[in-house]
Amino acid sequence: MLNSVVSLIIALHLSIPVGKAITLTYNMKVGDRFELKQKTDQKIIQRIMGMDQTGNNTYDGTIEMRVVSVANNQIRMEAKMTHLKSHMKNFLNETKVDSDGDVSEPSNKIIRAMMNRAFFVTISKTGTVEKVENVENLWAGIDNVDVSDEEKEKVKASIGQMINESSFRNGLGQAFVPYATKSVQPGDTWNSQNGIPADFPVVADVSWSLDNATSSHAVVKGNGVFRTTDKDKVVTLPGDMKAKVNLGGDQKVNATTATRSGLPEKVVVDAKLSGTILLLAGGLLPMDVEVPITIETHTDYTFAQK
Repeated sequence: MLNSVVSLIIALHLSIPVGKAITLTYNMKVGDRFELKQKTDQKIIQRIMGMDQTGNNTYDGTIEMRVVSVANNQIRMEAKMTHLKSHMKNFLNETKVDSDGDVSEPSNKIIRAMMNRAFFVTISKTGTVEKVENVENLWAGIDNVDVSDEEKEKVKASIGQMINESSFRNGLGQAFVPYATKSVQPGDTWNSQNGIPADFPVVADVSWSLDNATSSHAVVKGNGVFRTTDKDKVVTLPGDMKAKVNLGGDQKVNATTATRSGLPEKVVVDAKLSGTILLLAGGLLPMDVEVPITIETHTDYTFAQK
């Protein structure tokens, strides 16, 4: 009974009193290091020739980051991928790559050569991802790998959509929670916009709210609505197929963040997109083909200071 009373007193002491506002920002200094892990499970249902075809993708990646400058409300970080494992399976083919896998497999050898190569990420103090630079340095790592050009092109065709500046910026835009530009208290809301971790002309308009806060942590929740910004833009799908997309849907985000550093400890994103993808004629396709599609994605991002 005494333990319960003590626990209650501590909980009341640590809780942010109702009506008291807090300011959430990313408080980092030069030299700070942390690790970002991402795990994604994705289910894709496509209706082709009147039949549903289901595909599954998984992604497991790790990025290590080091703050190199803090100035003018911006935080610039050097980033290096240290692990990448991906498995994509659909009714046409199956692709597996693993940076820690057997390097007798050419695809694994190529992916391993992309690890520990620097690129740069700049965020604002409130968490907006402003720039991602030098991602081409990851691809430069494969230039001297002793595998055929054909194998290199296969890897680029399968994961090239995931490893480019646009996709990295959108993915990191989910991991770094964007905070309000003013102090907030539980129940207050603010808005942001981010793309999806793929090179599609699709954005989510997200309404955020501070769910609750203590002296050490805050819980932030987001509800987003997806929309296609350019239905005529031609995108490249895995397998180097060209297409146009028209997608909409919703997204839910639940994040627990450290109030002192502002760094999220865990961000959970559940998203559902549906609509159509217009596969453009070329290669094995003699004509354009419109494919109804649903994409369901669950992603966990976790940050850990080093």
